Amino acid sequence: MIKFLHFAIMVSIFISWGAFATFACHEGDFTALSKGHYKWGKSAGILQFTENITISSSTSTNCDMYTAYLWQQYDSIQEQIAQGGGEHLEAIARFAGCQGPVIEMLKTELSQNYKKLFKAPDDPTSLRSEISLVIQNNSQLRLACQSHEMVTS
Repeated sequence: MIKFLHFAIMVSIFISWGAFATFACHEGDFTALSKGHYKWGKSAGILQFTENITISSSTSTNCDMYTAYLWQQYDSIQEQIAQGGGEHLEAIARFAGCQGPVIEMLKTELSQNYKKLFKAPDDPTSLRSEISLVIQNNSQLRLACQSHEMVTS
């Protein structure tokens, strides 16, 4: 009986850990890594402890800062791409490794490709892929923007 309880507890822990890892990029406050991804910050006790452990493993593998930024700022990014400018587009340019005059070119390209970028509504993962394609499909941007982390993912 004790072995069964021990086994059941271990299975529960692994299932919980997997669920936290799966949703690590989909919730909350990305402003400070020490707070974790949950909106309620450090006040969540054991759940926050578990989340912080998950962050340390999943952030470096499937939830980098660029992905987290897109999840957190999706609505603002969509609005600014429609307008053709804004601080969020500056941030995307920095993630892409763009500097100087090509930043304005990237903003223009993003704005001109609005429908393509947001063909999958409320999907930051698709947005990331489409931004990468916009950069890759423009020879000047492809040469000027050197972030392998962004354009190869």
